[in-house]
Amino acid sequence: MPVLRSARIFAIASCAIGVSWTTLAHAWEDTFSSPRSARSAAAKSKGSYGCVREDELDALASELAKVRAEGSPLGSQLELAERLRERGLPYVWPKAFAATGEEAALAKRGTAWLKSHSFEGEARCGIVQQGNADGSTDLVIVVVDVLADLQPLPLKTHAGKWHTLEARFHGPVTEPVVHIVGPDGLPRTVPTSRYGDRVRASFAADRPGRFTVQLLADVGASARPILETVLFADTEPFHPKAPNAPTDASLVDLVARFRSDEGLPLFTRDTSLDRVAERHAQAMLREKRVAHDLGSGDPRERIANSGISARSVGENAAHAQTLALAHESFLASPSHRANLLRNDFSRLGLGVAKDEDGSVWVVELFTAGK
Repeated sequence: MPVLRSARIFAIASCAIGVSWTTLAHAWEDTFSSPRSARSAAAKSKGSYGCVREDELDALASELAKVRAEGSPLGSQLELAERLRERGLPYVWPKAFAATGEEAALAKRGTAWLKSHSFEGEARCGIVQQGNADGSTDLVIVVVDVLADLQPLPLKTHAGKWHTLEARFHGPVTEPVVHIVGPDGLPRTVPTSRYGDRVRASFAADRPGRFTVQLLADVGASARPILETVLFADTEPFHPKAPNAPTDASLVDLVARFRSDEGLPLFTRDTSLDRVAERHAQAMLREKRVAHDLGSGDPRERIANSGISARSVGENAAHAQTLALAHESFLASPSHRANLLRNDFSRLGLGVAKDEDGSVWVVELFTAGK
């Protein structure tokens, strides 16, 4: 049965440290699809690392190995995602691991790293392992959690030309909806239809520029991005400006700065919402998982159980190395950005839990009315 959804109000994200577009150098592919290359029967079975190898991810791992050999960091999740976009891959939330050491020990470390992550779909990976002159071995792994595969979509288009996103789901995915956001302004929700394990949505760029097209769906108790592509209307492909949020800014300052730059009234900070957000941030830290429901209910239920009345509720949640990177990941995602731009939301609650590795678990709660 076709499904038409309004704008999503719950969204989750995850990112890492170190953003720089300067090392991105792969030529843009003409289309987006997944997987981009046919996989042999051997490749389709999980190898020793417990993930399905994919040629383009192997190539990305090799690219990251060269970056690392030059003394540069692997980059943040935002930069890794841009590398995927260059290769025409619509995967979200890529993760990368790199280490040097004795070959057998590295294999154990790499396997342990992969097992430390939970995958709700199919774990697909790229792996490169190469020896050094001193007898040591370098290992680089790139992994993505794939909950849907995308039929080909073009990279370049003209303003006003219509395109259709078609994808096939893997696993228990519900309530799909497609968002598109252009060079500025609010994301648009695109009428989205689901037929069995397939989803379809048609859209057009309404002006020249770079557009992000994101397929969002409910996975378990959380709404999360599943696929994401970029579309360039009447312009050559380019990367967005590198994030420039001050690394020492507080989360409330980052949100206020964004709303002010967009000409929107600032949110009113609500200490009762802060407490709800803080409890959930601490729950994510304990569970080591970003989700909207970790046993205490979704955002609406958690707010209602705290005695807070609200006409509508939104939540952004993320795990990142810094507050600035969490904020930038929200701005880069249509569904998260929509929460920060909504005019009907007036009150804000913030929760931050610091992990022992220095990273932060972040929750932003938004409400309208009391």
